[in-house]
Amino acid sequence: MIEKTKREVESEYSKANGHEYDAQVIYGDTDSVMVKFGPNDLPRVMQLGAEAADFVTAKFIKPIKLEFKKVYYPYLLISKKRYAGLYWTKPEKWDKMDSKGIETVRRDNCRLVSTVIETCLHKMLINQDVQDAENYVKQTISDLLQNKIDMSQLVITKALAKADYDGKQAHVELAKRMKQRDAGSAPALGDRVAYVIIKGVKGGLMKFAVKTVTCLGCKTPLRANNSLNKDGAVCRNCRPRMAELYQKQVATASELQVRFSRLWTQCQRCQGSLHQVVLCTSKDCPIFYMRKKAQKDVEDTNAVLDRFDMNEW
Repeated sequence: MIEKTKREVESEYSKANGHEYDAQVIYGDTDSVMVKFGPNDLPRVMQLGAEAADFVTAKFIKPIKLEFKKVYYPYLLISKKRYAGLYWTKPEKWDKMDSKGIETVRRDNCRLVSTVIETCLHKMLINQDVQDAENYVKQTISDLLQNKIDMSQLVITKALAKADYDGKQAHVELAKRMKQRDAGSAPALGDRVAYVIIKGVKGGLMKFAVKTVTCLGCKTPLRANNSLNKDGAVCRNCRPRMAELYQKQVATASELQVRFSRLWTQCQRCQGSLHQVVLCTSKDCPIFYMRKKAQKDVEDTNAVLDRFDMNEW
């Protein structure tokens, strides 16, 4: 049916039959056919679509019928069953931004992917500014590499449908590790497993690697020959700036502590008491990841402050 529809449309709506453009069937699957007629005039294209539907219907026996449904303009065709575009049923105003088979509607991707794809489609299809979409993607990638993206945007959740899969699946491997640590709290079949993908270590020797302590001023690795304390804060050359660097670190720690306190208070209000320890572990709440990350940032900053030896001043 698809092949016959393609032949009939492309042969009928062609320059050889007196039309201004050669029509082209650019997509077809089980229940739909998409045709590029050529004109940029939306009412004219809708008219051609309705005419083509009646023309092709007459070529088939009943009850086979082809109906004109909508116009996509602009239209982004990625691959089979994966496309997006502005959905038009009347020439005055588009109805919605429609997408099929791409990450805006898939559940097996993190929230960041859906947000980026949705924003890019809005910029390309509605604003028709491809360069702005490209700049947005570059900025998002930059923020991701600089750890500026909230953890809740990176969480992926997948259902644990069965114990054994043909290949290794991240959520299945995680569930196995959780079961080894604590079988009582490990996810069972049917539960959704939440996880975040991080960059793994390369090579077996990486587990024995020791992180080198660097100067907070010039980032030079601290050793016995260039500092008074190889676990301290600064090297010999940056000692005159110790007070300045300490003040900056205290300011950073204060900002992070305020952020953590606000998130902690928000969670206390959510559980109904400002005088109890927060017990909530709801991984579906974005505040949970914000609070945990803020807590970790405070701990890391305090560890850096502990590197300052007041006896060296």
